[in-house]
Amino acid sequence: MRLKLLVAAVVVLSLLVIWRMMSGGSSPADSLNTRMAELHRTGDVEALAVEAASPDIRTALRAVETMGYVGPKAVKQLRRALADRRPQIRQQAATAYAKVAGPKEVAPLVEIARADESSIVRACAITTLGKVRAHNEMETILDALNDKDLVVRRRAYDAVTHILGRRYLYDPAAPSARRLESIAVIRKFWSEIKGVVGKYHDEARKQNSKASGAR
Repeated sequence: MRLKLLVAAVVVLSLLVIWRMMSGGSSPADSLNTRMAELHRTGDVEALAVEAASPDIRTALRAVETMGYVGPKAVKQLRRALADRRPQIRQQAATAYAKVAGPKEVAPLVEIARADESSIVRACAITTLGKVRAHNEMETILDALNDKDLVVRRRAYDAVTHILGRRYLYDPAAPSARRLESIAVIRKFWSEIKGVVGKYHDEARKQNSKASGAR
């Protein structure tokens, strides 16, 4: 009996190998990789948007990730992804948005940072605000220093230090009363220097833009 089962198993495996060889040996993952590579190459953002709406979460995540590599032309499609009902997609979209958007295109992230029900999505939105140095949205980032979620507070602190270029006496794990004291100090400092910081980052972006255009 055992010998018969073993023989049957070998036959089934052999048939699977033959089928795989006849089908070109491609797996669903291979097919997805090939599809995304082609859409990245062509920059077909509308096709990527269709893939991002797929009920298959792996396909949708890869499509949103690929949008981030396409560049600024994918901003509109990523904004759609930021409103997806699935938190995993919103999270990926908030991360990819840092690659395609500038500090003047972050309104959807501000809304997410303040109101998304998922703490990890809020955290990713705050991280992106910091990465693009959205100094005009500093109040949103400062408010996030007192978010109910510890991860969001940590990301907000990283964003503050990234934009201002210095660290402060602030402990994201401290009790709310102590956090509020630290936030008040940071907010006061920000009110005094925001004009200078804004000019610095605006000028740095202009220089980066000129350097990129010269290449």
